[in-house]
Amino acid sequence: MPKRKRETTDDPNPHRRPLGVTATASPPPGAGAGASGDPAPGPLARTDIHASDGQLIQPAMDNITQILKDAQDPDNNIRLVAECKLKQLQERNRPNFLLSLSAELSSDASPPECRCLAGIMLKNSVEGKYSEDNSILIEQWNNLDQRIKSQIKESLLITLGSLAPQARHASSQIIGRLAYIEIPSQGWQDLIGRLLRNMAQQGASPATLKQATLEALEYVFEEKTLRFEKDTINGVLDAVIRAMNHQAEKSFQVRVAAVKALQNVHKFADFASDDDCRNRIMTAISDAAKSDEAVEVKHAAFGCLTAIASKYYMELEPYMETTLSLTTEALSLEGVVPFARQFIEGNIKVADWRSRKTAISVLGVILEGPSIEKLAPVVGLLMDKMEDPHMEIRGTATCTLGQVFELLHSPALDKRFFTNEDFPRIMAALSKRGKDVPEVSKEVCEAIYFLARGYDVPISSEVDHSKKKISSELSPFLSGVIDAILSASELDKKTPFGLPASASAYGALIEIVRVSNMWDFEAVIAIMDLMPRIMRRLNTALDAKAISSDDKTNRQNLQALLCDVLHAIIEKLGNSLHADKVRESAQSMSLQFCRVLTCDCSTACDKAALAIGALARAVGPKFLDHMPIFLQYYSVKLFSPIYLEVIGTIFHVLGDEILPCCDDMMDVLYEGLSKPKLKPQILACFGEIALAIGKHFEEYHLQAVRKKLKEAANPRYYANVSDEDKVDYGNQLRQGICKAYSGILRGIKDQKSGLKVAADLVEFIEAVSEDESRCT
Repeated sequence: MPKRKRETTDDPNPHRRPLGVTATASPPPGAGAGASGDPAPGPLARTDIHASDGQLIQPAMDNITQILKDAQDPDNNIRLVAECKLKQLQERNRPNFLLSLSAELSSDASPPECRCLAGIMLKNSVEGKYSEDNSILIEQWNNLDQRIKSQIKESLLITLGSLAPQARHASSQIIGRLAYIEIPSQGWQDLIGRLLRNMAQQGASPATLKQATLEALEYVFEEKTLRFEKDTINGVLDAVIRAMNHQAEKSFQVRVAAVKALQNVHKFADFASDDDCRNRIMTAISDAAKSDEAVEVKHAAFGCLTAIASKYYMELEPYMETTLSLTTEALSLEGVVPFARQFIEGNIKVADWRSRKTAISVLGVILEGPSIEKLAPVVGLLMDKMEDPHMEIRGTATCTLGQVFELLHSPALDKRFFTNEDFPRIMAALSKRGKDVPEVSKEVCEAIYFLARGYDVPISSEVDHSKKKISSELSPFLSGVIDAILSASELDKKTPFGLPASASAYGALIEIVRVSNMWDFEAVIAIMDLMPRIMRRLNTALDAKAISSDDKTNRQNLQALLCDVLHAIIEKLGNSLHADKVRESAQSMSLQFCRVLTCDCSTACDKAALAIGALARAVGPKFLDHMPIFLQYYSVKLFSPIYLEVIGTIFHVLGDEILPCCDDMMDVLYEGLSKPKLKPQILACFGEIALAIGKHFEEYHLQAVRKKLKEAANPRYYANVSDEDKVDYGNQLRQGICKAYSGILRGIKDQKSGLKVAADLVEFIEAVSEDESRCT
């Protein structure tokens, strides 16, 4: 049997180490006197219990109460003596020992701490921590005299009506465990009937009894291996749903226990095929989820709803609208704002910095629920706390401001959290805190990233693209913000490569560059000034020596990030009226990117290759002037799928201008075909080259490439293979061949040559169609 989800009551005394205690659990729900103001039931006196044959069974250990009390004494000597006595009693007469524990648990005359320990020990006598222990304990229980077992079970049922919540909780758990042991072998057949009679009792104070009974039902039906008659399930379901009804049941503790019980009971009901059963359950849960008087009821209802939805999602279509309405209403959390505000106002200005930090953290927790209008004062409060003398407070305030930007800030989509009057103050605070200690400046970079992202209009958005100009409000502050970010990621002797702390800084820079409005003079100046500063950093990273393995990794990651930033700058300036600025620095950047290509980090190499492609597009045909540098680093060992895509880009940019370099570049590509992992991308690259240089490809390289394609298309290399990796590789190879033929057919002009290539393509298609392992 798997480990129980809940175990016995917490030990009330931290000093004692009781015999046989292997686990503890959370305090019982609904602890306290009677629910909803009901008076507590009167105490149950310790009573002798008769077995089914009428014979009196008397516990042999009248002094058990004192021993249990001593076992929790702060005095180590007293405690050790008591523990030895408990161990001796258990070893000498286990049946009477268990009987005495059950009597102690059921007696309202015994001290609460003694009853608690008795419950723990009794539960641990029938359930162990490990499966091998469980087998032994189950066998020991089954070997007990039937009269002993009956009296213990009777005591447990009596304890459900006890004054003490911990005793009731322990009894519920033990009942659930014994049900798991006995019911499969046709034992304790009257258990469910007894529990249902408890639910039907009327009296001055049945609430605590009902609550404990429902908890016992929760534990009994936790075990999916048990089997019950349909009538039994229906009876339990009726009792549970009746207890959930706020009109029939006034005690919210009982209703909470009923909802928790339903979460297990519904698994035994015919939820999937019985429409009436399903309607009753879903109606009861929906009503509980609407409860306004008790958050605990609502919380339990949503937990039950989650459990049902995860198992019976397809059957819930008729209830989707109601479920969505309940969920969105619960998520709005408007009601929490006054309480949160009261807590925040009471702690935000106290002397203890931990209290101030907690108050700010509360703001971050409630941001996703209430309306923007109710949260409007948050910005001013966070601005004030960003000036707090304590570093932890400044960092938490800045982090929370970042959450505000992430969740509530998107001016490009008409979603604005702060006013235009607040904006200069926000930007000034971010610029200032970017030069703060690393713990704070890191949060500043995250906040700037989300702030900038709010000005981006998705490509698929139907929003008027003129709204993208709204990013102009960033322009006057770009220089200050960029200075702050660069300050936060400054390289120094202690952290020569500024990682991993500065990774967020470069992400923020990329986002700032991406959304900048290049029609604004301030933005143009800021971005143009940023490029040489990043180039200097990249040069420093390339020249710096890395001794440790961590330094080497950080240097490579830094190179990747800097290439990424330069890539963003090149694209931004290259697509504006200021592409000449990129051309002026193209020589230096080409050399830097090519040097990065030689590092051992594939990510850095790919970022450098992409930056070279962006540089080629920005410079245009003049990129031919920089090809000598590129060709110095052009070799098979540097090839990667992205690098090969960039080669295609360079051919498209230069067109016929690349012919002086073409033969040498093609020879290296032919050499690369010997590398199986590169072959699909190299074949696709042939198609891009043919499309770029047209008739020149046809004249000088078509025959050689046709031969390479036929060789790659030979089905003996991959046809009808069953190995998953080989099948995947075969499909990649075919895709590369298809891309090659597509580019060649579009690039060549001579019809005769085109017909020959088309014939090759048809032959290839026929071979692929006969291969059962192909990708369909």
